[in-house]
Amino acid sequence: MPAYFDKLWKDAVENLFPSFLLFFAADLYKEIDLDRGYDFLDQELSQIALEAEEGRRYVDKLVKLYLLDGEEEWFLIHIEIQGYYEKDFPQRVFTYFYRIYDRFKRYPVSLVIFTDPRKGFKPDTHRIDRYGCELIFKYRAYKILEYNEEELEASTNPFALAVLAWKLALQAKNDASLLGFLDEEKIFSFKRKLIRLMFERGYGRNVIISLFRFIDGALYVTDASRKALIYRELSSLQEEKKMPYLSSIEREAMEKGFKDGKQQGIQQGIQQGMQQGMQQGIREGLLKAIELGLELRFGEEGLKIYPKIKKIEEIDILETITEAIMTGEKIEDIQKLYQEER
Repeated sequence: MPAYFDKLWKDAVENLFPSFLLFFAADLYKEIDLDRGYDFLDQELSQIALEAEEGRRYVDKLVKLYLLDGEEEWFLIHIEIQGYYEKDFPQRVFTYFYRIYDRFKRYPVSLVIFTDPRKGFKPDTHRIDRYGCELIFKYRAYKILEYNEEELEASTNPFALAVLAWKLALQAKNDASLLGFLDEEKIFSFKRKLIRLMFERGYGRNVIISLFRFIDGALYVTDASRKALIYRELSSLQEEKKMPYLSSIEREAMEKGFKDGKQQGIQQGIQQGMQQGMQQGIREGLLKAIELGLELRFGEEGLKIYPKIKKIEEIDILETITEAIMTGEKIEDIQKLYQEER
C-alpha cells in the first residue's frame, strides 16, 4: 500500500489505541490496566525487522501494556495491518513472533488486520511438520471486508467508524474497477455521512480530530468543490453541536481545501489557456480559486463580492486578492484591497 495509507493507519492505531483494542480484541481490553499507560516500541520493532531482513512493511506496531491482575507485570501486542496479498504471510508473522520473544523473553499476542480488497485472503495459521516435529502457530486475524456495515454504523466505538470508512473505500474502488471510473459523488456522500455520525456521537476533541483525518484520507476526493463542501460541513456541525474546540482542525482543513482548489483552478485555467491564450486561461483559473476561497471563508457574504472581482482583468490584482484570502484577511480588508487596487 502507498506510504500515504501507511501513515493513515499508523496514526489511527496510535491516536485511537484504546478504541482500536476494544473494537478488535474486547477480551484483551478487559484485562488491560490503561491507567498505567502503554508504550509503542517502534524503534525496537524496526530493529527486529532489520534483523529479520524482511524489507519494507506496511504497518507494524509493537505495544507494551500492563495487566490488571498483576500476575504478569507487562506484556506485548504485535499489531500488523496487511494491505496486500502475500503468499508467505503466516511465516512472516511467526518470524516476528519468535524474534520478539527472543528480544524481550515474553511471548507477544499477534494481531493482524487485513485491509486488502481480496476476498478469501485471511490466513491465520503457520504450520511446520517435519519428521515428527510439529508446530502450529495461530494468530488473531480480522478482515475489514467481513464486517457488517449496519453493525459498524450502529456501534458507539469510535474505531468502528474508521473501519466503516475503509470498507466503504474498498467498495468504491471495487465499483470503479467494474464501471471503469471512480464515483466521487458516492465517496463524497459516504464521507459526509460519517462526519455527521462522528459529531452526533459526541466524541472528545482528540478523537474527532483523529477520526476526521482517517476518514478524510480513506475516502479521498480530488474534486475541489466537493472538498469545499466537506469543510463547510465541518463548520456548520461545529456551530450546531457547539464544539468550538474544532477551530484548529477547521482552519487546517479549510486552508488545505482552498490551496487544493487554487491549484486545481490554475491547472484548469492553463489547460484552457492553450486554446484561448495563456493569460486568459490563468485569469480564469485564479477566478475559480477566488470564488472557492470566498465561499470557504465567508460563505454567502463572500460570494456577494465575487461578481465585482470577476470583472477584473489584471492578473496581478487577482493574484493579490488570492493571497489575501489565503492569509485569512477579513472580508472588509479584501473589499478595501479590491477598492485600492482599482
